[in-house]
Amino acid sequence: MFLTFLLIFFYPNISSLILILLFILLIAKLRLLIISVFFISFSIISPWYDLVTLGEDCVMVGSSTNWIRSSCDR
Repeated sequence: MFLTFLLIFFYPNISSLILILLFILLIAKLRLLIISVFFISFSIISPWYDLVTLGEDCVMVGSSTNWIRSSCDR
């Protein structure tokens, strides 16, 4: 339905319709690429870093060698 609306709206100037559809496809491909790069980088980083909760409002962040206590009241 959306494509038929675009076709009716841009029928006198069909080249602008083609350009708009190509732009929409380009945005979709770029968004997919950004999401996939984010998830790949997160899956590479995440095995070395873990979160350990130490009760309410207290979290330890770190790797297997050094741990950093962050946001603790104690």
